[in-house]
Amino acid sequence: MAISKIQDAGVSLTSAALPAGSVLQVVPVSIVSTFSMSSGTTTYTHATNHSLSITTSVANSKILLFCNTPAQLASYSDIANTCFKSSIDSYSAALGELVHANYSEANDGWKQISSLQYLHQPNQVAGTTITYRVYARKRSGSGSFFLPDSWGSTFEYSFVAMEIA
Repeated sequence: MAISKIQDAGVSLTSAALPAGSVLQVVPVSIVSTFSMSSGTTTYTHATNHSLSITTSVANSKILLFCNTPAQLASYSDIANTCFKSSIDSYSAALGELVHANYSEANDGWKQISSLQYLHQPNQVAGTTITYRVYARKRSGSGSFFLPDSWGSTFEYSFVAMEIA
């Protein structure tokens, strides 16, 4: 049935009445500042300014996360990781880990668009506010890791959380 017919019939549709898999809300955040770490940082560190909060509208919903910040590794054969972490478990579990590697032929840096994604199933009550953060670590290599390195340019990237019924 078309939306207009539902409204004409005087039916009120709530999020609880939506079928499983429906998008209940979308929370986008723009990332406009950089984060960097030097070599030798093998533990996960919060990528400053890469965070967002969402307050769930129904119990036991799923949260689909996307972050498209480009990653740059400054030196040949550098390897780094990014992941999401959530306030639900005090930022202890790595969610949706992504590997970044520089296997170019030179050390002048290499930028790749990251497509960090994860479907989180936190089993929460309705009205729970969850904060998600992007974390990064350098696994190997001598250069720095940037999220992103703007090279003096203006940029804007997205970090998005979608609540799914």
